[in-house]
Amino acid sequence: MGSSRGHCPLEIAREVAMTRPPPQCATRRFPRRRPEPGVVDFELLFRQSPNPYMVVDRDLRYVAVNDAYASILSTTVDALVGRRVFDAFPGEVDNEGRAQAEAVRRSMLRAFETGRPDMLALVPFTIERETASGRAVEVRYWSATHTPLFDRDGWVYAVLQHTTDVTEVERNRAELEAVRQERGATPEQLWQGVVSRARAVQDANSALEAQRRHMQALFAQAPGFMAVLSGEDYRFEIANPAYEALVGKRDFIGSRLVDVLPEIAEQGYISLLDQVRETGRRFVGRGMEVHIVGAGGELHPRFVDFVYQPIVGDDGRVYAIFVQGSDVTDREAALAALRDADQRKDRFLATLAHELRNPLAPIGTAATLLRIAHDQPSRVQEASAIIERQVRHVTHLVNDLLDVSRVTRGLAILEVREMDLARSLREALEQIAPLVASKHHALHVSLPDAPVMLHGDPARMTQVFANLLSNAAKYTPDGGRIDVRCFVDDERACIDIEDNGIGLDAALIPHVFDLFVQAEPTPDRNDGGLGIGLALARSLVHLQGGSIEAHSAGLGKGSRFRVCLPVHVNAPGATAPA
Repeated sequence: MGSSRGHCPLEIAREVAMTRPPPQCATRRFPRRRPEPGVVDFELLFRQSPNPYMVVDRDLRYVAVNDAYASILSTTVDALVGRRVFDAFPGEVDNEGRAQAEAVRRSMLRAFETGRPDMLALVPFTIERETASGRAVEVRYWSATHTPLFDRDGWVYAVLQHTTDVTEVERNRAELEAVRQERGATPEQLWQGVVSRARAVQDANSALEAQRRHMQALFAQAPGFMAVLSGEDYRFEIANPAYEALVGKRDFIGSRLVDVLPEIAEQGYISLLDQVRETGRRFVGRGMEVHIVGAGGELHPRFVDFVYQPIVGDDGRVYAIFVQGSDVTDREAALAALRDADQRKDRFLATLAHELRNPLAPIGTAATLLRIAHDQPSRVQEASAIIERQVRHVTHLVNDLLDVSRVTRGLAILEVREMDLARSLREALEQIAPLVASKHHALHVSLPDAPVMLHGDPARMTQVFANLLSNAAKYTPDGGRIDVRCFVDDERACIDIEDNGIGLDAALIPHVFDLFVQAEPTPDRNDGGLGIGLALARSLVHLQGGSIEAHSAGLGKGSRFRVCLPVHVNAPGATAPA
């Protein structure tokens, strides 16, 4: 058997017995560590044993106690360590004037004096226990073994007591003895009855153990995180793998919550535990944010649904809190995305209503002009031009909306054929030339002399470039600069459209191609459109096997959009910009 590493209760007992420090020094709990292969963790074995164990020194004071022993007296380990055994466990005096504690005391002293284990087969002992209705007095029967513990010099410095509760067996024996006397049963029959009842008790205990193992398996395999925190300092009594995965730590059973997760001390969760412990009422949290330190030391936000359920003892007081919940970070992220999409939809509808209402005023004015000046050809021509211009604007809006609808539903039809990408770009430049001129922008275009041939829809690519060029013109203050470059690199033809306009916020770039997303309007630019142009451009480029990217050094530092499509005829002399 391997030796124990760290601090086991027997080592603590030896230190306490030899040096006699203040009692509280012996009660401290040590952090759990993963044992090395072949090493038995006696501290864990002692503490978690379902049978009562304790260690006493030569003054018959407790120097180590496990939880099973403390539960007999409805108290805690810390409350016992340092006290004299028979102050905490006084027992009573029987009808013949013999103290129940005396047999136990003599057995302990014999183990000290002889250096040999001393056993007590049957000891009646009266104990007091806290129940929901108050303190109750009960006589229990115990079988006790007292084992001497030696130091390196062979001196007995402490005694380990292991007790077994044999109350049910003794009660069965007494009942059967009464039956024998009443019915005249033989000793053999009496013994068979005792064995039969003992076997029944053993079977019941086996069933309870199987049920315990089953519950432990369910606890370990539960998809939600679970833990039990005991005491006023919230020490981990148990935690399942899902809890370990949430906090990113293991081997913390027996440690305090604030030592395992110090980062939550200022996040309000300790106060919630205090509230549950003090009031006895559970707390239910939904979608609550908690920041947990990751492996690299940085804080990661998580969202959790959870319950703090108080666990109440026989005395009616909360002695532990059961923690159960689920990591709902993905759900909260999805809800946030839905809320953002809903807000963008609302902004889109408001913008659409504005864009559709704007042409109505000039159209109405033109209609009035036609009615009152129908005999004036120049006025009629002017009114007709106004109506025609506004109808083109509305038609453009409706066509964009129809395009987006068809693309998002997978109904868009492309007329793919061999095409010259540079020609589509030139046609787009012609379309936006009036807008560029009206804003006095300097437009610089660099195109290869030879055609840039590829398979695509020329009309759709002209639409994509016109959209990007229009955005560059609208989002650049008057007198700005727009650079257009075409180059072929790695069997791709790429178009860069760059401006020195208002730029893009870093938070906006990942979403700039999403539907209904727009940059914030500025005092000199409030004609931002519907926020569907870039989403449509990305869809059309992707449908043709290409890619589209947005780049910006930040607000006020301009933007660059790059569109790339696969080519099958490279343009001579056209290379990627340095």
